[in-house]
Amino acid sequence: MYGFTPADLDMASPLTIAIAQFVQSKKHQVLFMIHSHPQAMELDQLLAFVERLDQQIQALHLTALGGHPDDPFNIQGVKTRREPYANVTIQSIEKLKQASDLLANTRYYENWTPDSLERVGHPR
Repeated sequence: MYGFTPADLDMASPLTIAIAQFVQSKKHQVLFMIHSHPQAMELDQLLAFVERLDQQIQALHLTALGGHPDDPFNIQGVKTRREPYANVTIQSIEKLKQASDLLANTRYYENWTPDSLERVGHPR
C-alpha cells in the first residue's frame, strides 16, 4: 500500500524532518506535500492520518489539512478540497487564523453551511 503511514509520524521520518526544517527555516508560510500516487490511500485513511499529524504538530503551533481526489467537502457545490493526488498542507495556526479573521470581515463565509464551517473549525 502506498500512502502516509504511522511510521511517517516517527521522529526520524522524512516527513517529520521536513516539518522540522519548515519550522526552522521561517522562509515559507506553507509546507505542501503531495503523494506521487493518485490512489495512494482512501479518503478515510488520509483523514485519520491528518488528524493524528495535526495532534502531533499542535505543540509547534502548526495545523495540518488534507486534500484527496474523493473528498466531498464543498461550498455550494464547488469541491474545494478535491485534488488529483492525496496531499497534506501544514501551516502556522496563527497565520491561518489571521487569514480566517480577515475573511470573516468579508462575505466569504456567507455561503458556507454550518457543517462546512465546523469541519474547518470556524466559529459560526
